[in-house]
Amino acid sequence: MRLRWLSLLLVVLVTFAPCRAAANDAIPIRLAFVRGGDLWRWGGGTVQQLTHEGDVSFPRFSHNGEWVLYQRGGEWRLMRADGGRSWVVPLAGSAAWSPAALELAVADGRDTYVVPVGDGGPGEARLVVRGWSGTVWSPDGMRLAVARAERTGESLFEGKVFLGIVGSKGGEPRQILQERFPKGDCGGGAHASAWSPDGQWLLLVRYGITASISADCNELAVVRVSGGPAVSLGETPQPRWAVWSPVAPTLAFVDGVGREATRNKRLRLASSPFGEPRAGEPRAGGDALTVTPPGFADRDPAWHPAGHYLAFTRSKAQPPVDMNDPAPGQVIMRLDTRGGPPQPVPGSEGGFGPFWAADGTVFWFRHERGRTDLWQHRQGVTSAVLTDLDLTHSYYGQWNWPSVLDYVSK
Repeated sequence: MRLRWLSLLLVVLVTFAPCRAAANDAIPIRLAFVRGGDLWRWGGGTVQQLTHEGDVSFPRFSHNGEWVLYQRGGEWRLMRADGGRSWVVPLAGSAAWSPAALELAVADGRDTYVVPVGDGGPGEARLVVRGWSGTVWSPDGMRLAVARAERTGESLFEGKVFLGIVGSKGGEPRQILQERFPKGDCGGGAHASAWSPDGQWLLLVRYGITASISADCNELAVVRVSGGPAVSLGETPQPRWAVWSPVAPTLAFVDGVGREATRNKRLRLASSPFGEPRAGEPRAGGDALTVTPPGFADRDPAWHPAGHYLAFTRSKAQPPVDMNDPAPGQVIMRLDTRGGPPQPVPGSEGGFGPFWAADGTVFWFRHERGRTDLWQHRQGVTSAVLTDLDLTHSYYGQWNWPSVLDYVSK
């Protein structure tokens, strides 16, 4: 009888193990992640280690998923997503892939360049504009949002900021905004963060002069690409918590002063037209829809690629007890933007940092007892995908997960 049960168990394992792998194979997403200081790739049911030198961070897929950009030793490097040789990008600074071509925008804080990428790695850097810096591409990959600042006094808090639009092939930028450093007790200027999907609006971040000041002083605003005054939305300690819907000029953003992620953080939805600011009237953010109920704190908004659903992290509103462990009541929520209240994702307790695959699979991170894993919920089933990821410690509950993982989903 015992032999019969062992035979039956073997049949069950052989039958269902391939089905579980096939289910993961079918998820239309690729992951580039950091484990043990090295770059790895997940996709098609396989895990592959791409580097063996350590010190890797900030992996970034090209728009087609064929290349990965990453940082190592203070420089940007390039590698095909299936492994092989790596190349050094011949410029330092911030860098971002074009959403439409194998090109990198690189800005060193003074000037902006575009670096083409081909079979032989990075090509010769092309100067786009001097005196303006920015790597925020338009949705069609034809333009870049750039900025520059001028000091107008002896104080670091006195100055003007200018925002412009320039063609990715180069030329004179078209200035669309000029304003004094906002919030004189904080700061440093402003820069573009992201274009709306219709190419008509830019999300701006008005930031503090230092990282510590920015933690309490960042302000979000929007401005028309055609020009005009900026419209304030709200304040947030984490600019990554403001994201455009992929299909409409609608912003999901987290509003609330203070660096703690677990209190005074409201998830809000604002749509164009955002209106014009007028003296004595509430700012545009006051008209946004608030998703967060009293007694809770929300963050990490992430849109489904079709724009129908929004996932985010929710916990009870209170000061963080331990910034490296889940907050009380922490869970991933899923909101159907076509109607109905948000609902918790089954099995996502303790999770944070959600993101989506195109088929509706939702992923999130879970950090407990010093270990970080990646989980998923797909077709009613919750399961672990990857274990033992590298992850920086949270900053007052603001987990910097993009430093160790990127994804591309078609």
